[in-house]
Amino acid sequence: MIRKHIILICLVSAFTCGHAAATEPSVTARTYPRLTGGLELGFVESVISIGEYCYNTIDGRVYDTPRGFDFASGGCMSANFGCNFTRKFGLSLNAGMSLVSGKGIQVPVTMRATIYPHGCDNNGMFCFAGAGAGFNLGAESGTDALGTLGAGYRKKLPGGFSLDFSLRACASLGHPAIKDPNGGYVNKSQVFVSNACNLSAAFGVALIF
Repeated sequence: MIRKHIILICLVSAFTCGHAAATEPSVTARTYPRLTGGLELGFVESVISIGEYCYNTIDGRVYDTPRGFDFASGGCMSANFGCNFTRKFGLSLNAGMSLVSGKGIQVPVTMRATIYPHGCDNNGMFCFAGAGAGFNLGAESGTDALGTLGAGYRKKLPGGFSLDFSLRACASLGHPAIKDPNGGYVNKSQVFVSNACNLSAAFGVALIF
């Protein structure tokens, strides 16, 4: 009799636990998208430029430290591939192309960390920071160090898609070729110092899937 009571208790307990597990969401269940991809189009506005240049010319050594507002507009496009480690935190690799009037073409490749206070699978604000390298094409070939800091709003769409609207501040630090007042560029063997820091703002719209 005691054995029957024990078996009955075990069956009732097992049924109760199974029913609870079926009706309550598991804490380990992941309903948010783990792996994501996206495409972004944006507008870029260069705002401030700071430089330090020292080089030789036929007229002697030149030392110049230009700094101030440097407005120039352009566009950018990029693709990203990311992973959400939790509902509120993800990392993504972003690569694309940026073209700003008078500054040439750059191919930026950055790693971005994003925080979603309301969860990556919900509508709401998010903030992010990124760092990487920008590969300049053309006459001013070289590599810049890049940093970004921004925020945005995510709008969920049917079918697992999202639209991300973002506004970010961007900084780049590099060693560009120096334009010669007589035309062309100063020979690298005549350049002692060439440092440039550019600050810009960008607005982008991304389709995330």
